[in-house]
Amino acid sequence: MFQAVAKSDLPWSEQDLLDSMMYYRLNSKPGEITHERYLRINNTNINPDQTARLIQEHFSL
Repeated sequence: MFQAVAKSDLPWSEQDLLDSMMYYRLNSKPGEITHERYLRINNTNINPDQTARLIQEHFSL
């Protein structure tokens, strides 16, 4: 049975993240997903509270 590498193995975790970035796209492209209950957020220049507010407003939470 496969055994997961311990999360405390930081060098492995960092390398796994870097490797996965070569194979997977972590962001959707503008207009790519057209589902009604989808929100694309660029949170580069906004704080977590502002991001949460955007989510609450968009989904009427």
